[in-house]
Amino acid sequence: MPIQENLWALLQETAKQYPLKALKTAAENLILRYRTAERTGEALVLDETDAAAYAASRMPATFAACNAVFRELKNRAPEMQFDALLDVGAGTGAATLAALEHFPFKTVTCLERARAMAKIGERLTANASENAPDIHWISADFTRLPENTPRADVVVAAYAMNELSDTARAPVLKRLFDLSNKVLVLVESGTPSQHCLLRAAAEELVRLGGFVFAPCPAVRDCPLPADDWCHFTVRVQRSRLHRLLKGGDAPFEDEKFSYLLVSKEPIEPVSGRVLRHPTVNPGRIDLKLCTKEGILLKTCTRSQKAAFKAARKLGAGDGIQLEN
Repeated sequence: MPIQENLWALLQETAKQYPLKALKTAAENLILRYRTAERTGEALVLDETDAAAYAASRMPATFAACNAVFRELKNRAPEMQFDALLDVGAGTGAATLAALEHFPFKTVTCLERARAMAKIGERLTANASENAPDIHWISADFTRLPENTPRADVVVAAYAMNELSDTARAPVLKRLFDLSNKVLVLVESGTPSQHCLLRAAAEELVRLGGFVFAPCPAVRDCPLPADDWCHFTVRVQRSRLHRLLKGGDAPFEDEKFSYLLVSKEPIEPVSGRVLRHPTVNPGRIDLKLCTKEGILLKTCTRSQKAAFKAARKLGAGDGIQLEN
């Protein structure tokens, strides 16, 4: 059974261990804490009920966003071999499980400071994939990583860097980049503030010698205006439990996320990326693209058979190779 299907079943089993009313209250309190936290790195998950509520209400969307990011990594670097994964601020293991959907890592290390989160994460990562390697969980704060933290081909920090202040973030970013042998993966919420966070991170990582190869065709001098931001969307099917904990009757939700893929060696980025959903008109499709030369508006007409056919398959966030 695919990881995602196993994961959904395991989340249901985990939630059954706690009263529904307690989970709903914990989920509501977590939303409030995450919205009002002052980004000092303090722990926001306080006990096992909090951790179970987080897993049931947030893990599906986190997994889906990370799954999309690791799919992009595989698409952009199809020939690269990755043997070791380090997941810092691993929470309940969403990023690790998403990575295992795309890469046969031989060793995986998850660092998580909240014991309640790690306890659930250990169970989920041990049972969601039949072919997963042994996953080693370490109790550690990613803002103060132990000296013996293992290096890895891929280091991922998903929905973690936003918990830090601007001044605290830079040294952590350098430490994570130093620990990555090949690629550093950062995933955050798709908000204007997280776009700014990742833009600053991109500039710092380039200064440290890194190569940003996704999502940005233009590494320096982001061409977006000040009132716009780069983000992507993935649709998440909601279970009955998910709907009960988060409120609402819709069978799905759209998770907006931002991300960076940064390598130690040059990897060629796409020459263009679709910024918004294409505008489809009779006989023509209009695309708004981010390119190395800035924002480009491109029109594909029915007379351009190959280009028109390709454009019909494009969605917001997709990368394309532009003709010279």
